[in-house]
Amino acid sequence: MKKISFLLVIIFAFLQSSFALDRGVKFTLGLGTGYVIYGDDDIDTSISGSSRAILVTDALVHIPLAEQLNFLAGGDCVGDFVVSGSQHFLRYDYAFLGGLEVLTPLDGFSLSVSYALGRRTDFIALKDENDDLHTWHGSSKWGNGFKFSLDYDFAALTGGSWAPSVGAYWRNMPRGYDKRDNVIAVYLHIPLS
Repeated sequence: MKKISFLLVIIFAFLQSSFALDRGVKFTLGLGTGYVIYGDDDIDTSISGSSRAILVTDALVHIPLAEQLNFLAGGDCVGDFVVSGSQHFLRYDYAFLGGLEVLTPLDGFSLSVSYALGRRTDFIALKDENDDLHTWHGSSKWGNGFKFSLDYDFAALTGGSWAPSVGAYWRNMPRGYDKRDNVIAVYLHIPLS
């Protein structure tokens, strides 16, 4: 455990000191909501009398490569929750990300494109005509997709001090058998450094 902690400290110190730019490495956590367009027509997204909530979370590391260019690494998770009493569809779509972020000449705006490696895991519980509850869970195949995002960092308004950013993204993920899920989301990013 000490070796892992030491290695993490060394990596963090390297990232903070290895880029001689005005800005350092930035860590962000995001929280938002969105909509999922499932590529498989057999996926049901409603139960009689149900409620639906979609929660989007992510964690990213922004590593400066040049004055207007960052390398992005991290992951995101989309939870699509449809619940009606003991019946439910719980779908977790998760992906690891790596890509590039371009800081545009428009102060605060950035565009990014990322490679995404991810899959979806479903947890389903439905009642039959005899009111017996049946459960099932399964995962899609791992897919290689992409993510496009647009962000506005409010630090541009505050002169570079700590401020959140807002953004939107579209993530396209193949699920195997010529099926693709599309996630459209809006979020708020909170900088951690």
